Amino acid sequence: MWSDETKINRIGSDGQVYTWKKKGEPLSDRTTTPTVKHGGNNLMVWGCIGWNGVGMLTEVQGIMDAEQYCEILDEGVSGGKF
Repeated sequence: MWSDETKINRIGSDGQVYTWKKKGEPLSDRTTTPTVKHGGNNLMVWGCIGWNGVGMLTEVQGIMDAEQYCEILDEGVSGGKF
């Protein structure tokens, strides 16, 4: 079994976003990107895949620690969801 967790941004990107414009070209909708204060929120999920298929996608509550990881494994893998 292979597993991983990932963060999904609901709005925008965490990194820098670049755009190209010609010298002297004014700002426009094409050259600007709207932003949301305070990041726009995100969703952290964990999933797995193995030789017999894909497991359940599980939402991670807060920062995943060892206890939450063991709960996810116990419910998702041992509990028959995978």
